[in-house]
Amino acid sequence: MIKNSLKSFCYLVSFVFVLGCMSCIPVLDPEPCDTPINTSVGVNDTFSIVPLNAVYNVGDKITVSFIVDNLAKLQSDSSKDFNIFEESGENRAVIRGVQNYEDLAHLISSPINTIKINYGEEHNFGYALKYHPDLNKYVLELEVTFLTERVYTLEDFDFTLLLGNRPNNSGDNCRYYEHVSSIEINPSISFEVL
Repeated sequence: MIKNSLKSFCYLVSFVFVLGCMSCIPVLDPEPCDTPINTSVGVNDTFSIVPLNAVYNVGDKITVSFIVDNLAKLQSDSSKDFNIFEESGENRAVIRGVQNYEDLAHLISSPINTIKINYGEEHNFGYALKYHPDLNKYVLELEVTFLTERVYTLEDFDFTLLLGNRPNNSGDNCRYYEHVSSIEINPSISFEVL
């Protein structure tokens, strides 16, 4: 009898201890930084290289432009228009990454090439497009000076833009909107730097 009472008492103490510890567990933020409020999809986004030649020499310069139309479609409902600038209020859109596109990454990175930003901004993660009010578009224009010999082949690619900040429940500034841009390059662009 005493053995059973002692056993029951141990269970009760363990239960109270576990219950007390559970109140010490922090509440997870219901709005983590990796969850955007809305995701839009580009309709008329463009990419260009000027001048576009088959062969360049080390030291030659080109202008590489990424242009994202302010008017997009909601990813969740493609029948609805989405005005990126109006919704986010952001003058800049950070490129989160251009993945699996080695030639494009090499083209716009230093020290492989010298990069001068004509329009847009440098960011911790790479580059940011700036809103151009006259064009009603987000623009990144880079002047690239070739420093290394290389063959480039550019094909269709996707990238994601992050816009806006707001603090989550932990006080961290989180990105608020995402814009997915799909650039079609048909036919592919190939050139060589000698």
